[in-house]
Amino acid sequence: MSYYNIKASALPTWYGNFVTTALANSALLNLTPPQIAALQAQLTALNTAFAAQQTAHDASKSATLAKDLKVAETINVVRGYANQWQAMPTVPDTLIASLGLIVRDTQPSPRPVFVPTELVVVPNTTGTNELRWKRNGNKNGIKFDIEVSYENPGAWTAVTSVTAAKFKHMGQTPGQTAYYRVRARNGSNVSDWSVSASTFANDGDGALQLAA
Repeated sequence: MSYYNIKASALPTWYGNFVTTALANSALLNLTPPQIAALQAQLTALNTAFAAQQTAHDASKSATLAKDLKVAETINVVRGYANQWQAMPTVPDTLIASLGLIVRDTQPSPRPVFVPTELVVVPNTTGTNELRWKRNGNKNGIKFDIEVSYENPGAWTAVTSVTAAKFKHMGQTPGQTAYYRVRARNGSNVSDWSVSASTFANDGDGALQLAA
């Protein structure tokens, strides 16, 4: 490896070999005593600089670990007082805020809800209509209301509410057309209804088809 493209970390070893080889062949290389002294001095200076850098690196690493430990200890101290004071009804919210702590929301805003998308209904000959849809950003725990109608247009009837983005509506009449729609709900916060999806009636050869 040549000196002009060597990594800095490998230079002390490379230069040490350079100096050792040069001094062993000083007569052939026509090196003078001042040049030999300069080569040796440069090697010493280079090794000293790398040793100092390693020492500083080790010290910095140790200091960082010590700092991180104190940060964790401080957070634990604050957490202890925060839990204590936030649980005390006699401590006003203004004081909690002045301490830089989070004022607990006794009436948290409900999570936002979004209209479910890509509702699909898959019927089968056993009388079970399998529904699935995309959550469309609704977080886990958000409920989905499901409604069914057997006429189009017709009156919608509540089926159930689930947290999963799928549902099996059992006990249906095989071949009967059923229309479904879903919406997301979190407490009083509800989305609009999804685009409805339906099953087709039996097409005559025993196969049940889908309709959107």
